[in-house]
Amino acid sequence: MRSNKDIIKSKPDKGNGVVIIDRIQYNNRIYDIINDETKFQKLKKDPTQTKERSLQKFLRTLKVSNFLNENDYNKIYPTGSQPARIYGLPKLHKSFAANSCPPLRPIVSSISTFNYNLNKFLCTLLSPHVNSKYCPKDSFTFAEEIKEVSFNNKFVVSFDVVSLFTNIPLKETINLAVYIILSNTPSINITKKDLSKLFVFATSQTHFLFDNNFYEQVDGVAMGSPLAPILANLFMGINEVKWIENYTNEKPQFYRRYVDDIFAIFDNEKEALSFFNYLNKQHPNIKFTLETEKDKSLAFLDIFIDFKENLKTSIYHKKTFTGLFTSFTSFTPNIYKIGLLKTLIDRVYKINNTWVGIHKDLSKLRSILLKNRYPSKVIDNNIKKYLEKIYVNKANLSNGDTNTKYFVLPFIGKYSDITFKKIRALIKKYCKKDCSFKLIYRSKKIQSYFSLKDIIRNESLSNVVYKFKCASCNACYIGETSRRLSDRIKEHFKTDKTSHIYKHLHENISCFDSANISCFDILDTAANKFDLKLKEGLYIDWEKPNLNSQIFHLSCSLTL
Repeated sequence: MRSNKDIIKSKPDKGNGVVIIDRIQYNNRIYDIINDETKFQKLKKDPTQTKERSLQKFLRTLKVSNFLNENDYNKIYPTGSQPARIYGLPKLHKSFAANSCPPLRPIVSSISTFNYNLNKFLCTLLSPHVNSKYCPKDSFTFAEEIKEVSFNNKFVVSFDVVSLFTNIPLKETINLAVYIILSNTPSINITKKDLSKLFVFATSQTHFLFDNNFYEQVDGVAMGSPLAPILANLFMGINEVKWIENYTNEKPQFYRRYVDDIFAIFDNEKEALSFFNYLNKQHPNIKFTLETEKDKSLAFLDIFIDFKENLKTSIYHKKTFTGLFTSFTSFTPNIYKIGLLKTLIDRVYKINNTWVGIHKDLSKLRSILLKNRYPSKVIDNNIKKYLEKIYVNKANLSNGDTNTKYFVLPFIGKYSDITFKKIRALIKKYCKKDCSFKLIYRSKKIQSYFSLKDIIRNESLSNVVYKFKCASCNACYIGETSRRLSDRIKEHFKTDKTSHIYKHLHENISCFDSANISCFDILDTAANKFDLKLKEGLYIDWEKPNLNSQIFHLSCSLTL
């Protein structure tokens, strides 16, 4: 029997499920990726604080130059940053040897890193200007587009870009991004040099932790960063237009790309292979693989395209598809379960272009949902409602604008359902007839305590609600910090004379002598300062620590 320390439990890269991998084999696969010195560089120490201070300094200069307003500055300005973490999602749909770890898709989780909010800010600047000439919005758009295309006597292929994200030439792509932004927004108050520096902070300075060692990605973009798919799409979007225009032989009669997957139609196989070889010579970083049609059919994204006679489109699942969805018996709000059901029905209807295909895929979907414990009556009623909504003409009962109110509450089973009904009754009684109501459940965070070893080992713990309990008496204090907890603890002990903990320890010799870092526990974490303050107040109300003193309070009333 192997211990949990010897294995890795993961979800697959495509679809749902659970994959159990030998830890040594998993680590070796990750090392195969990060030991590529052209893409990654090993660091001698954690550079988080140094990079955080460097970005803080640069952002202050941009604020003085009026590029950043107060709101954007506060959103981007990093505090209490943590290093990113790299992990791999097993590609079960790829071939690999038996009893070995499958190939991994590297994901760099960048939440709470020093440049995470900067990434999101740059997304808002760049995304409106990214070329999308050949990019469908989603599968549904693509399914609609190919309805207008003739497949008679045509040859269909699919190209796939090899490791697109890690092979994007970063410097070249940053130059493109800066040029695009400055060209399309001439009123923007920032120089080319400073905008380039912001992109460098957001991309090439990304570092992460793996197996107690720190690494930095020096080229390519990290999958897991909000900016990565936009930069990849920008690079491919601009270059593919140029590549197709410059191609002197017979161009593809239809060409669409979704991230790293390309669908193209040619007159014959010779033309397809010629274009494929041409693409592979256009950029040293970008290489393609080829999949050709089989028996006049080809899968692209989640669509199976059959063009033997008339064009037929239907739902496509990879061989690794497990059929695993959220169980109907799971501790989840019913509105989420019904929402999933409606989404899957809608997907079947929009991707299929024949009633035979719709019936076939709905039957498959029904079988899969039954295995996920969905009652047959619930499935059939929702299918019926969906089709009636589309094909049965109904009078438009509301011509005015709807006023939707959102209430965010923790989901705690039947008590949440009771609350939902009471609020809906109040809405119905007191609101206008055109007022709609939705209740959004937020998963209740399970309180977790970090040990002393965790605090010592991880200097970057931040955005926490913590508790101090005196080792000599019953004195107790609850506080919050968006900075590193280790820094805040030092202030409580030594420098912050206004701190209640500092005053207590220096007024009581026995308490001072017995105080150490083990007096602190982490009660909870939060993603932003508002939630942090809210959780601190809740814990103070629950535990009533005697060292906390209330400065002021606000009386609040809920009104409809």
